[in-house]
Amino acid sequence: MTDEDEKQADNLDSMSEPACSGMALGVIGAGRLGLAVARLALGAGMTVRVAGSGAPVRTRQVVAMFAPGAETVAAEDLVDVGTVVLAMPLSAIDDLDPGMLEGSVVIDAMNYWPETDGMRPEFDDPTRPTSTLVAARLAGAQVVKALNHVAFRDLEAGAKPVGSPYRIGIGIAGSGEALERVAVVVRCLGFDPVPVGSLAESGVLEPRGPVFGAAVPAEQLRARIDAAQGRIASGDG
Repeated sequence: MTDEDEKQADNLDSMSEPACSGMALGVIGAGRLGLAVARLALGAGMTVRVAGSGAPVRTRQVVAMFAPGAETVAAEDLVDVGTVVLAMPLSAIDDLDPGMLEGSVVIDAMNYWPETDGMRPEFDDPTRPTSTLVAARLAGAQVVKALNHVAFRDLEAGAKPVGSPYRIGIGIAGSGEALERVAVVVRCLGFDPVPVGSLAESGVLEPRGPVFGAAVPAEQLRARIDAAQGRIASGDG
């Protein structure tokens, strides 16, 4: 991370407990991860809208059953929410209107899985994290990588109030006010945000990165990320 990134990380560490009730969160994707995030957000008192990729009637049924209290909407109805989680297959980004989320903070919780997304060389380039491609596609949005390196089951089982011991750390990559907003969302959901740097450094959170699958306390996650970034900086990674 740069000196500016480290300063922002220190500021995020000193954040007080956020006021989550009434905050709005949009979720695109009514699969296991999207619904898990919706349930956690509802539990924190947030207002949640969920858009699925399937037939609206089917999505409405799924949301009513697995995330009761969330509103089912079309993706274009999320334009005024402000913060939107992308929890859909990564390849579905091709079908998303690039201008639809202009001005929004977008949380990229997607990963590249060839079995689901097909063989996509641009998503499989280890020198270019997929979130940079998402940001290029959604040029008018502020993209932050988060919520992708912990399994949805661990998210639901591990969410805890602020200050609880062994609270899971969630890596977040991005910059500026968008990163700060996502840090608040992560805290509201029941986790401690752990900044890793810019989107260009978000590869540490991806499936072949050193912390993928890690549902560990924030200090342990921080240590693993620092060690990995140290190896990269020295040319050993």
